[in-house]
This record gives sequence, structure tokens and C-alpha cells, in this order.
Amino acid sequence: MISGELLRYAAAGVANTIVGYAVFLALLHLAGTSPLVANVGCYVVGLTVAYALNLGYVFRGASHSWA
Repeated sequence: MISGELLRYAAAGVANTIVGYAVFLALLHLAGTSPLVANVGCYVVGLTVAYALNLGYVFRGASHSWA
């Protein structure tokens, strides 16, 4: 059986991909930036969204000790 954490991880990955692609298209077509600038913007937003989703949704309540 697939664990809930794995399903949340997959859902977060799909959501992050959709957000990243939307940002890329918006920067490329609506803002008129170059593909390089749009890709950098997409990367920065993707990192931020992935971190937030993983921290707040995927691994919520997990007690990890790094010490």
C-alpha cells in the first residue's frame, strides 16, 4: 500500500510543476522576458513553492531530529 506521505509528495510535485510552468509561460508571454529570464524566474518560484509544500504539507507533523 502506498503511504500517505508518498501520495502527498507526489501531489506536491504535480502542483509545483503546474505552478512553475504557469510562471514560465507568464514571464515569457505576458511579461515579454527572454526564455532565460523566464526560466530563472520559474526556477526561483519552483524552489520556493517546493520548499513550502514539503515543509507545510508533505512532512507536516513529522518529527525529524537533525542532531
